[in-house]
This record gives sequence, C-alpha cells and structure tokens, in this order.
Amino acid sequence: ILLYRSGHPDAARAMVLSDHGRIVMVQISNLIGKIQLQETSLDSIRSDAARRSIRDTYISIYLASFVAALGLFFLAYYIFKSMALRDTYARQLEEREEWFRSTLTSLGDAVIATDGRGHVTFLNSMAEQLMGTTLSVARGQYIEDVFPIFNEATRKPVDNPVKKVMERGFIIGLANHTVLQNTDGTFIPIEDSAAPIRDGHGK
Repeated sequence: ILLYRSGHPDAARAMVLSDHGRIVMVQISNLIGKIQLQETSLDSIRSDAARRSIRDTYISIYLASFVAALGLFFLAYYIFKSMALRDTYARQLEEREEWFRSTLTSLGDAVIATDGRGHVTFLNSMAEQLMGTTLSVARGQYIEDVFPIFNEATRKPVDNPVKKVMERGFIIGLANHTVLQNTDGTFIPIEDSAAPIRDGHGK
C-alpha cells in the first residue's frame, strides 16, 4: 500500500504477487501459536505448583494439628498424673498427721507442742486436763501464758524450759519441786522436760 501510494504501482504489484505478506502473516500466526503453547505449558506448571502448595499446606495443617493434639494429650496426662500424685501425697500426709495426733492424744503424759517462736500449736487431752484449758483456747498463745509454772516452796515463777530449748537446742528438764498453776488457781506438782523437734534437715 505504501509503495502504491508513493507512485510505484509496479513494485507494489510485484510484492503482492511474491506472497510476502501471506508469509509474514503465517510467521506471525506460528509465533502466536508458540506463545499460546508456552502459556498453556506455563499454566499447567503453575497449576501443578499451586496444587502441590495446597497439598503441602493441608499436610502441614494436619501434621501441626496432630502434633498439637498429641502435645495436649501428654500435657493432660501429666496434669492428671501430677494431680493424682499430689492427692496421694496429701492423703499420706493426712494419714501420718492423724497417726501422730492420735498417738500424742492417747499418751498418758501431758504433751504440749509449740512452733519455733514458742506459740502453742498442740495440746493433748491430758495437757488440757492439767492446765484447765483447751487447744482451741491455747492455740497461738505464748507457752508461758498458758503454762505458768512455779517453785513449789516459794511460789516464785520458774523459767519456762521451752525458752531454754530454743536458745540451746537440746533437751531441758525442770528442777524438782515444780508446780503448774491450773486455770482454777490450784497448783499441781509436775515433772517436766522440753525437747526440740527437728526435721530431716535438722531445722
């Protein structure tokens, strides 16, 4: 068309007869076909990659869920086992405490126990009878306030052996002729000793 418009009709006619345009169109069509084939191939590759990615994602999700469920199972097992052990230990401790309490309560001697600062924590029934008080009343009070002891002859107060035990850390006995003043005012002759109670660490 350009040749014809520029005044060269013979050259334009020769080009048309040479099939140059059709050849170019065929080449373009072939090129488009190749491009479409490549795009189809790339689309297939991308689709396969997408399917693999989705599959891997599902596998990862299922695997993570399985691991999480397994972890929760073991955690629950550990918690229940720990709770069972704790209950067992608590029950054993209660049984031992009940055994000691029953033993101390059943003794024919009066038994008074204090904490490390000298405050009453336990009285057995014989101690309650001799002192004229109860554990519920005496608990938490200082030993000297609920266990007043005196010299039998002079009626002067005697040093409470618990204080000496706290200071020295070994068994202390009372002097002879010691009396305990009951809450009703009567004096009861007693023999007494105080001893430290230590745990497995010597505390």
